[in-house]
Amino acid sequence: MRNVTLSIAIITLFACGGQSKKGLKTEIVLNDSIFNLNTELKSNYVVEVWYTNLSNQDSIANELKTIDDTLNISQLVIKSRDLAEVVQITQWKDDEATDIYFKSKIPNKTYKAVKANLVSFGSKGNKSWDIGPSSSIQYSEFIMLRKNAIDTLSNMVKSMTSAMANAQATLDFITTFHSDDSTIISLLGIWNTKEGFEIFAKQNTWGEKPYWEPYAKNDHHMFDVVISASKQEMRIYK
Repeated sequence: MRNVTLSIAIITLFACGGQSKKGLKTEIVLNDSIFNLNTELKSNYVVEVWYTNLSNQDSIANELKTIDDTLNISQLVIKSRDLAEVVQITQWKDDEATDIYFKSKIPNKTYKAVKANLVSFGSKGNKSWDIGPSSSIQYSEFIMLRKNAIDTLSNMVKSMTSAMANAQATLDFITTFHSDDSTIISLLGIWNTKEGFEIFAKQNTWGEKPYWEPYAKNDHHMFDVVISASKQEMRIYK
């Protein structure tokens, strides 16, 4: 397994107010380097896409520093190798924090944001995966062509990702997110070689018509990791 060894700092605090008679100890585990995809963390994601070019991709990616770490759990920033996009995926601690951040975003011709939930996984038995700086990322967006298409396409994508995970030796992990407004399925694949997805794509022409074509437009690129960070909080009663 290619999981990156974590460097973890543990800060132990005693909570004020609402303590049990035995005392409530709160341990906050900070991890400064790794975004973790986990089957148990399914809600409160925000997916953002900047449409970029040679002149601005690096500057946009470099401006995306870790957001308020009292509110967000994790942050992933990736930039496409063809210079066309920068994508940021953040997870927030609750609905309120998610809404505060999401409502601060203003979409335009070169930027969009959606609230999303993690829906499905395809992996070789893994329930979580760490995205490190050497990860090779495939990010695809299926943009629905009509209302109510997401359920049908979701089942197709789920079957496809499961088959890919079992058949592709160079694919470590693959997962999908659904936007809250049911307009977008985001697919995130982690390949263990930079050429993995290109080889897979050449081997699979999807037939005369891609399976998604009646339901959605599919925009996909290969990405490299710019920022990968996470924070978890654990409460231990003693």
